[in-house]
Amino acid sequence: MEKQTANGRIQCRLQVVTPVHVGCDEIYEPTGFVVHEGKERLIVFDQTNFILALNEDDRERFSAICRKGTTESIIDVYRFMQNRHAEGRTVNLCRGFSDEYRRVLKLSPRNARTQLNRFEIKRTAFCPPDNRPYIPGSAIKGALRTAYLNVLARRGPVHQLDPPHGKGRRPDRDDRHKVLESKLLSLDKVQPKQRISQDPFRLVKVSDFMPVGEAGTKIMYAVNWKKGPSGHQGRGPYQMVEIVMPGACFLGEIRVDVPQTEDAVTMVLNLEGTVKGCRSFFEKEHEREAAELRGMGCKTPDLKICDGAFPFRVGFHSGAECVTIEGYREIFIKGRKSGRPLDHATTIWLASEYDKPKRPDSLVPFGWTAIEPLGPEALKELAEQESVYKKDRNRALRQAADAARARLEKETAETNRLERLKAEAEAQRAAEEKRKADLEAMSPEERAIAELESADVVENRAVEIYREMQQYAEPYKTKAAQALKAYWQAKGKWTGKQSNKQKEKIRNIRAILND
Repeated sequence: MEKQTANGRIQCRLQVVTPVHVGCDEIYEPTGFVVHEGKERLIVFDQTNFILALNEDDRERFSAICRKGTTESIIDVYRFMQNRHAEGRTVNLCRGFSDEYRRVLKLSPRNARTQLNRFEIKRTAFCPPDNRPYIPGSAIKGALRTAYLNVLARRGPVHQLDPPHGKGRRPDRDDRHKVLESKLLSLDKVQPKQRISQDPFRLVKVSDFMPVGEAGTKIMYAVNWKKGPSGHQGRGPYQMVEIVMPGACFLGEIRVDVPQTEDAVTMVLNLEGTVKGCRSFFEKEHEREAAELRGMGCKTPDLKICDGAFPFRVGFHSGAECVTIEGYREIFIKGRKSGRPLDHATTIWLASEYDKPKRPDSLVPFGWTAIEPLGPEALKELAEQESVYKKDRNRALRQAADAARARLEKETAETNRLERLKAEAEAQRAAEEKRKADLEAMSPEERAIAELESADVVENRAVEIYREMQQYAEPYKTKAAQALKAYWQAKGKWTGKQSNKQKEKIRNIRAILND
């Protein structure tokens, strides 16, 4: 066993240098985001709040589309969502996204099934409470393990491995890499059922690296590019992935525990040696890849390593060399008819603004970060930065909630007003229909009296009824006279100075009423 020098823990800051994507087996669902093409951004929203904010017609239309449940209906969802207003988290979009989005909107039902899968957007790992990205501790630990295995391989001795079975067969199919790991960690000397418990990396504990402050994300293309000065886009299909943007900062802890007994693990790791080996491996790989990128015409990432920090690679598309063991690499290269294993990759996955970049000078590699162990002062500064971010975020959330509440109250008040007007109009319409029905059921005399008693009878009609009244039989003649008296009193034509004709009408009505 190796002699233990020390164990311990370090708090580390991880600074993203080139786009990082750590998969979480989730994609952005069509019903969960809106694309704002002019602003080159994607808004991820809460589906319940979005549906509640729709008016009745749009809600019914959206529900009808969702009820279809077909592949073709996904295009209808995208068309419905296009440039709609929504409140939520903003994700930046690469410059070529809008062209792809418009292409999807124009897909015919025939092409939907075969081409929609190209529009799948893979999410990076995220924190459910606030949807900020984070770097899982398992991803950090996996990179630490690979780096340390490379250190052990360089120390020797050289291990002999059985050749792969079958010409053109992928080497990893016969678990030769697992055999090599067992030999390097001396796990081949213990019983298979004890290999997990005696694995020295069982004592390496890595926390999730959580975001500090704003950690922006962006949708970019992952394209496969041939290495070499005459390189071009490879045959590998492009992917759309959400990446953590350069500059994002994460905080986490790396710890190496002391085994309870000397034979608890096959070899005892110490924190200093583990970190030193990690630094050595990734510095070498960064220099190798930087030389390859320069030869391809790509820009090389500037890690800007400060004192105490070291390069570190994590996440998808980190390059075959950074996830394999030098001296034992058997990277399977696909051919037209079969494949062959090599000790190096012939292509590299790069982040791109477009699905079919014409030149490599705008492409950047995935996964490069810088890790820096922190002291108390730096930790305090980061804690304050996160505290300020959370206060600002909570304030913004409260303001958004207040605005949404006020908007909802206004919409509710307007809805209630419209409902009330609708109800009043309906009642008025019903009353008018009833009045008309009642009038139709009346005799001519009753109808004339009802007209006089209504508020909308005009003077000419009142005079016409006065003339007709002379022919009415009782009691209609008296009732008509009473109605005419009330009508002219309301009009100011019963007392005071009147025309001779009006005076005559009044005398006749008084006579009928014995007034």
